[in-house]
This record gives sequence, C-alpha cells and structure tokens, in this order.
Amino acid sequence: MADRGILAYATVAAAGLLGLEVAFGWYEADATTALVAIFYGTSPDGFTMLPYLYLMIVSLGLATVLHAGFVHGLGYGLYAEVIRFGSVGRWLGRYLGRSIVVASVATVGLLVLHLLLYGLGVGWTTLFGSRAPALYGYFVVAGVVQTMVYVLLLMVVTLASGRTAAGLPVVGLVLVCGLPPLFRLGFLPVGLNSLSIPWSEPGAVLHEAVVLAVWAALLLVVGLGVVPRRRDLSFS
Repeated sequence: MADRGILAYATVAAAGLLGLEVAFGWYEADATTALVAIFYGTSPDGFTMLPYLYLMIVSLGLATVLHAGFVHGLGYGLYAEVIRFGSVGRWLGRYLGRSIVVASVATVGLLVLHLLLYGLGVGWTTLFGSRAPALYGYFVVAGVVQTMVYVLLLMVVTLASGRTAAGLPVVGLVLVCGLPPLFRLGFLPVGLNSLSIPWSEPGAVLHEAVVLAVWAALLLVVGLGVVPRRRDLSFS
C-alpha cells in the first residue's frame, strides 16, 4: 500500500515538475534561478498559486503518503505494533528512519530531475548559477527536514487523538498556515522549504533552520510521550 502511494507521488511530482519547467523554469537565465521560480513557495510579501501548491505537494504530499503507511500499520493495533518491534522507540525509529530515507531520495531526485529537464530544455552550460551551492543545499536540507516535520505532526495528532483520520484537518491547516499573513509570524513550521527564503532573505536562513529543528525535536518528544499513555489497543 505504501509503495503504491510512493509510486503515485513520484509520478505526480515528476509530471508537475515538467509542467512548471515549461511554464516558469525554462524562461530563467540558469537552472538555479529556475529552481527558485519553481519552488519559490511563499514569502511574507506574497505567493504565486501554482508554485505554492506544487511545493506543498512535494513536501506535505509526501508526508501524507508516508503517514498513510503509518496509519495502515496502526490498523493492526498500537500495542501489537510496539510488541512486534520490542519498544516504542524501535517502532517509531523504524518508521521515522524509513521516512527520512524516502524524503531524502525524493528531494535529491527532484533536484536531479530539474537539472536534467533544464539541461534538455535550455542547455547544459547554465546548470549552476552564482548562488547554486547555497540554494541547492538549502533545497535538499530544508526539503527533507520540512517533510519530516509534517510527518511528525501528522503522527503526533493521530497518536494523541486515537483516530486514523485525524491527520486530514492537519493537512488543511498546514495549507492555510503557509500563506501570508500567517507565514509572517515566523514561528510556524510550515512552508520553510520555500526558496524565497534563501533567495530574498538569506539572513533568515539560520532562523528558519532553528524553527524547524525545534519543532522536529518537540514533536518527536511528544510522540514518544503519547504512546505509553494510550490505554486502547486499536485506532478508529
């Protein structure tokens, strides 16, 4: 089930990237600025709908697919899953470890696919602009960490509520919180893989990194704390 979801995600992400390359990326002077145009996301000053939605598909969409596999496992009963792996830490560690690997492969794969599409559509001589190392690095690192924050958020809400469908409102909430003016608040862990940040506000990169790291650690601690306190054996 999870593998089929990941395959469907990969198909949608690749098709979406191709469409945005044609619509936005191939008009840019080099592949670096093209990547920014496609994954600009949102900023305190505004956003463009298609790049914003695609950014959410890439990160929140992948987190939702991974969460579907997590929920599928809960169908066998929470304690059964914990007993199967020996401890809460091992159970969550296996799920989160696999999620990190999938998120890393997906993010790096999108970057490589972008470079291939730009090279084929425009040329191979302009794949690396003047700020390529910083922007490509931010794309990969922030992309993986942001996806994992979404994974943890969905996981914690599901474990705390005892309802497998509890993650659905979270998806809608994340989509709203990633838009101005909420994006201006500066402490919400949403949309921080937007390339508008290193492109327009390079001084804010450290702040966004701290926000993501703090939220990831907090959600992980909460997740580890919620499981032992649950009394029921299954989820509805």
